[in-house]
Amino acid sequence: MQNPLPEWPIVPRVAEAAQIAAGLTRLPVRVQLIVGPAGIGKSTLAEQVAAAIPDRVVVPVIALAELTGVPLGAFAPALARLGLPTDPARAIPDLLAAVGRAAARHLLLIDDLPRLDDVSAAAVYQLVRAFGVPTLATARLGEAMPNPAARLVSEGLTIRHELTGLRVDQVDQLLETRYGARPRYADVVRLAERTDGNPLYLRVLIEGAERAGAVHHDGAVVTVEDVAVPADLTDAMADRLAALSPDERRLLRLAALLQPVDR
Repeated sequence: MQNPLPEWPIVPRVAEAAQIAAGLTRLPVRVQLIVGPAGIGKSTLAEQVAAAIPDRVVVPVIALAELTGVPLGAFAPALARLGLPTDPARAIPDLLAAVGRAAARHLLLIDDLPRLDDVSAAAVYQLVRAFGVPTLATARLGEAMPNPAARLVSEGLTIRHELTGLRVDQVDQLLETRYGARPRYADVVRLAERTDGNPLYLRVLIEGAERAGAVHHDGAVVTVEDVAVPADLTDAMADRLAALSPDERRLLRLAALLQPVDR
């Protein structure tokens, strides 16, 4: 029986992490905002940076599109962890007192800043603007911010970090870690170009090749054959397209038509 594969490898973004971590220590306090497309590794990088700062109490703020109508819904995990009430009328002053008055001890870790409910966004604004709580946040490229978060940007209280896809050498490192063997370089380049280095899309394609039996070991070299795009990836793309406005779809069609593609 073939040995099970190890956990999916995470390629460290050393330079990016160091730049963001340094930003968290500078005064005056600015939100370190990691921006990029879906699947690019924003949340993973943010968690890695937060984990490397052990002297801070991490306050998790987790925004979901489904909770944008729930006041302070994004702060629910933090309120439970801090032992604070959940009723916004009581929770807001207690949260500001517990975290704001000990700003130097805490780190706000916000996953998906644009999707914060309005009350959570207002609380974040107060914690950053009034109390100077160090804050690390992620945001999907192109998504609109709720008003309090937009004010953080317009008032110069954010530092933007654009996160791009993995380089070819990082894709090479990922595959070598995954299989414990040197990957065929042509496969590395093909996968990097096909996914634009997006870690989530890479994982979908590589695991699809594994399920299709298209990964082969030849001595010290591993090859990953090209396979059809898995259905879950096309479904994810369809979901993203469905959320676009008619004007955005027209613009996307134009961009697709203008791209250089094989005949």
